[in-house]
Amino acid sequence: LNMCNNMIGVGLLSLPWAFRESSLLYGFLLILLIGVLSGLSFFMIAICCELVQKYTFRELGEKTLGRSFGTLMQATMFLYTFGSCLSYLIVTGDLVSAESGIANSCQE
Repeated sequence: LNMCNNMIGVGLLSLPWAFRESSLLYGFLLILLIGVLSGLSFFMIAICCELVQKYTFRELGEKTLGRSFGTLMQATMFLYTFGSCLSYLIVTGDLVSAESGIANSCQE
């Protein structure tokens, strides 16, 4: 659930910028392509989970590539979530300070 929130939040923040940088047609085609690739990867992960009867990324990594890869998978998930939270804090701080005028009063 946390990973899903991170991905949706980042997508919502960057989608208008991506459409502005590309045209409407190319932006739509890229979103469609990425959606198809995401659905395909989700389907492939689900098949792998069913085959080995493991239902978390760590268990799947440990079963397929060994214990150290499972630990690496867990660490990667932690770092991704931590980095997402940190970036949200930075963006929120920048937006709040820009809207409230705190940045201008600190520079004077």
